Amino acid sequence: AGFQDDDPTEKLTEKNAEIHFISKFENVPYLKIDYQKDVIDGLFRGQIIAARGTVDTNVFHASQIFTDCRTSNPTILPDDFNARIIAVSGPYDFDTFEPLDELNAKIKSYKPDLVIFFGPFASQTCKQLTSKDCKYTAQELTEEVMNHLGNGIDDAIFIPSSTDLLSIPTIPRPIFPYNSDQILSSDPTFITVKGDLEITATANDLQMLIGQQYNGHGSKREEIPKQIAHQCSACPAMDSTVQIQYLSSLVPESTPHIFLSSTIFFDLISNIDGTNVIYVRQYIKSLSFTVINVKGNEITAEVKKDFNQWFLRLK
Repeated sequence: AGFQDDDPTEKLTEKNAEIHFISKFENVPYLKIDYQKDVIDGLFRGQIIAARGTVDTNVFHASQIFTDCRTSNPTILPDDFNARIIAVSGPYDFDTFEPLDELNAKIKSYKPDLVIFFGPFASQTCKQLTSKDCKYTAQELTEEVMNHLGNGIDDAIFIPSSTDLLSIPTIPRPIFPYNSDQILSSDPTFITVKGDLEITATANDLQMLIGQQYNGHGSKREEIPKQIAHQCSACPAMDSTVQIQYLSSLVPESTPHIFLSSTIFFDLISNIDGTNVIYVRQYIKSLSFTVINVKGNEITAEVKKDFNQWFLRLK
C-alpha cells in the first residue's frame, strides 16, 4: 500500500491508497484501490497485503484484503528447549560510564544466553560528545560504550539505530563500518538461538512509524502489534518502492518466534498467533530492560526496572 509520488506526511485513506505489485508484475507497477463493501480498513504506508478482486483499467476493485501475509506460524520448539534473552534499547547517554558498568553487572546476574543491545550508542546530541571537555571521536565513544555494555558477556550483539553517528542512513542498515571487539549486526537482524529459536530484531521504532500512518479502528496498542506479527517484512512502515527493492533483505526466512523493536514510548509484550511482539523502551527514559525466558514452547517476557539507577538519577 502506498502512493505514486509518495508524500510521507500524507496518510493513506480509502480514496488515495494504491497497491504496488512485486517485481514479477512489473507491467502493472501500481493501481488505485477501489474498496468494495465490508473490506477491512487500517492501512499504513509500506503494508504488505494479499488482495482478492478484479482489475479494470488502472483500478483494482478489492473484494477482500488480507493483512496476515505469513506463509506459516512459528515452528514448534523442542519440549526441552531452554533459553534466556535480554534486550536493551539506547541511548546510553550518561555523564560517566559507571551507570553502564552497573547495567552490565545487572544483566550478567541473569545469566542470559544472548543479549541484544539496540543503539544509539553515540548520537550527535550525547553528553560526552557535546561537552566542552570532550575527549572522544564518535568512533571512540561508540566503541567505549559498547565495551562497557558488553564487558564479560559471551554473546552480545549490537544493532545500530538511525541516530547513531556512525550508522549508514539506509534501510536496511548495515553494521558499523569499522572493526570492533564486539559482535556488530545490521538492522534488521535475524538471529537463531540454540539452533531453534528464531528472533527478528530492529532498532526502528515500528510502533511509532506505523502509528503515524495507521488509520484503522480500535486500539493502536492492540492493532499495531498484530500488523507487525503478520507482515512478511521486518520493516513494514517504509516507502513501498524502497521496500520492494530490498524485500529479500527485510524478510526472515521463517516466521520468527520473537519480534523485537526498540521504542521511545511504552514497553509492550504481546503474543499474536505464536509470534511474541516485544517493544523495548529506551533505557535512558525507562531505566529498564526486557528479560525473555523460553521453556519449550512457552515464551514469557518481563520488563525489569533498575531501581539502583533510578536512585542515582534522583540523587
